Amino acid sequence: MNALNAQPGEIKPFTRVITTPPAFPWDQEKAAQLDARHTSPMAGMSGGGLTIVVKRLKPWRPKESGRFAAVYLKGNVPPQGLSFTVDVQGQPIKVEIASKTAQAAQLRQRAWLLGAIVVVVLSLVLQIGLVLKRRAEVEDRFAQLQPQIERMTKLNAGLVKTRQNAQALSELELQGRDVQGVVNALRTVTISRDPSARIEAFHWDRGDWALEVRGEAVPLKAGSVDLQKSPKPVRRGVSLWVYSQPRATTPVSTERVP
Repeated sequence: MNALNAQPGEIKPFTRVITTPPAFPWDQEKAAQLDARHTSPMAGMSGGGLTIVVKRLKPWRPKESGRFAAVYLKGNVPPQGLSFTVDVQGQPIKVEIASKTAQAAQLRQRAWLLGAIVVVVLSLVLQIGLVLKRRAEVEDRFAQLQPQIERMTKLNAGLVKTRQNAQALSELELQGRDVQGVVNALRTVTISRDPSARIEAFHWDRGDWALEVRGEAVPLKAGSVDLQKSPKPVRRGVSLWVYSQPRATTPVSTERVP
């Protein structure tokens, strides 16, 4: 034993080996500390104090038992601390006992470290709480806005449909005209169409309408409507068949001459 501030005879170390079952390193160290204190072979010795130092003999490995050396010091440790080396089963173990001043400094350092950890943990908890609160507020706000968003979506869809209808009417040149008349004409063409006719286009103009038909076949079945074939083709191989809406004639008033 190599004492820093005491004679070798003042401190007499006693060592024993403690084996712990496989576990995490901190659990093994805790078990070794408890075993060293509760099964101390020097607990009944009189005179002086008893200091116990537990040192790990081999590095920690998963699924392996832990081996520790328990060093018992019977006597008063000098205030300045103590440092010595003991042999445990052929393995030199260095034992250092800090002075009371150093121990107090270590306690203060641990207290500051613990306080810093507590502050960090509290800050994290506070930040998480604020984030969760903000998320809840956003979700509540979204829940409040969701009906408005749905109404705006439906309104936008209606506007898009209206624009599409307007564009379709513009392409058919039907804006401002009798749409019901166009529908009736298209229904007539659909119902009365001759399956052998190849209708390529439909034209509408204030109640009159026409069909562009490829070939010489009559586009509609006989007896449906009165179609007139234009003498000139629209283009090569395509004839124009015209339906003219009957016009109401205005009766001419006559006066009896006396």
